[in-house]
Amino acid sequence: MTGFATLRDSLRAASDRSHAALDAAMGPLALGEDLPRFLRVQYLARRPIEAWLARAAPEGWEPPVQTPLIARDLGSLGVEIPDVRARFAAPREGFLGVAWAIAGSSLGNRAIAVRRRKAGLAGAEHFLCDDAMPAYWQRLLPRLEQCGDPGEARAGSDAAAAVFALFAHHAAPDGLDLAA
Repeated sequence: MTGFATLRDSLRAASDRSHAALDAAMGPLALGEDLPRFLRVQYLARRPIEAWLARAAPEGWEPPVQTPLIARDLGSLGVEIPDVRARFAAPREGFLGVAWAIAGSSLGNRAIAVRRRKAGLAGAEHFLCDDAMPAYWQRLLPRLEQCGDPGEARAGSDAAAAVFALFAHHAAPDGLDLAA
């Protein structure tokens, strides 16, 4: 994890493959009839991550909670809120990796919302169009753009990998492991 200009560069390089695989699996779900599945995956993965963040985030740095928005969207589609059994674990020192992965996903959500509108798809957009997470991303970005020490980069990368692995676990059709 050395040789990167910023912590953000380090996190991006460490998670590039798993991030790309997850985006490839999740993006199409939101653009078609699988929007309920997309939202279920989001809910199932985010719920335990949000619980971890409530305990591990430094005071004042907790990302906005997104699962109520997802639950609202699921309800508007007539889909039952999933029962969350998964747990999330990451080193507390890796908080910035978790925050980067969760907050950075709001950029993809915005792109998905635009693509849905262009395709004439509407509804269930409370999560995709929420302003709180992009605002948090803007607040987090200066910290991510700082040069991190190698220990911070390793902890952040491990934590971000845990985020992507949990999403991949829930997104995997028929047990296909997207994290591989």
